[in-house]
Amino acid sequence: MIRDWKLVIVASALSIGSVELSQSAYGDDLKRRGMVGVQLAPVNDEVKQRLNLSSTKGVVLNGIVPDSAAQKAGLLANDVVLKIGSDEIDGVPTFIKTLRKYGGGDKLSFTVLRAGQEVTADVVLLPRPMETATEYDVVYDSAGESGQRVRTVLTKPKDAGKHAAVLFMHGLAPNTIEFGTPRPNPYKSISA
Repeated sequence: MIRDWKLVIVASALSIGSVELSQSAYGDDLKRRGMVGVQLAPVNDEVKQRLNLSSTKGVVLNGIVPDSAAQKAGLLANDVVLKIGSDEIDGVPTFIKTLRKYGGGDKLSFTVLRAGQEVTADVVLLPRPMETATEYDVVYDSAGESGQRVRTVLTKPKDAGKHAAVLFMHGLAPNTIEFGTPRPNPYKSISA
């Protein structure tokens, strides 16, 4: 059985080595995770009192990132998000879980409470930024059959010569690993 895994890894490494380093026809078929561009906080008792709210449901927007989807949609600091589409938002975990269903370019209707009035804002999510580096080129692509594709990310050193190769295969969970933010990430150190 261990021998079979070695064969799979070697075959995968060989196929990756033969990939042409350009965007394929399928390179854009997988949406990147969407970004709103807000700083979130729970609606606790202090926020409820400060904003004169009737309940602690929802999520308060503490800040709006400049040039973000939120700013373009007209969302403001101190807006309380009550719904995204038909999904009721009762806290930060629900907000995050709801947004994970959508990708860049998706248009969502946010229902917010602003100064005691419910307001609706159409938010077009921006795609998470692509990873970039000065030491290597990053090639985004995908593999698989139509409707069952997975993202591939290939990093190639910019300088000539021999380099070590590492084939990293993420676990079985259907989650993506994207490094658009500068936050520390244990997977990011593998690609550096």
